[in-house]
Amino acid sequence: APRLHPTTTTAVAAVCDAFGRVCLFCIETLRCLHIWKGYRDAQVAWLHPCDANVEMCLVIYAPRRGLLELWDITGPRRADAAAAETDGRLMGANGQVFLLRPSGRLDRVRWQPRAASTPTSRSPPAEGAPRMPAGPGSDAFESPRSEERAASAEGPDEQEGPDDEEGAERE
Repeated sequence: APRLHPTTTTAVAAVCDAFGRVCLFCIETLRCLHIWKGYRDAQVAWLHPCDANVEMCLVIYAPRRGLLELWDITGPRRADAAAAETDGRLMGANGQVFLLRPSGRLDRVRWQPRAASTPTSRSPPAEGAPRMPAGPGSDAFESPRSEERAASAEGPDEQEGPDDEEGAERE
């Protein structure tokens, strides 16, 4: 799904491969900008504009995970995630993204940015969709941002080895 990034005028493309990867490429240099792993049978589409601060986002639908993710590609950082049915189809046209469900229902994908300091309640997932935590960088999805946060939260002095009493109790 090639797209011209509005703020940098760089042409980018998102592609899915048979090895469960989603790759973001710069079309001009043919350089791989980012690789997401663990997305078997993924589908991608471009959503723009996303927000006053975010011009363009990549929507990744991972049907095997039952997950719909929204990525700000300038980081890239995961802006949001939500549980979705496992047998839908992602469709994108003219900057709008839709999820076609097996029942024939067509849902438009929109991003409503949340205030960082105010926790919000989410509506329950759609009928038949798995119930999963859907916060940015959620540990349940083992995203790269989750691993970075966990590593930065545990400094080298705070980590406990397997010989420590608490470390042995956890095993």
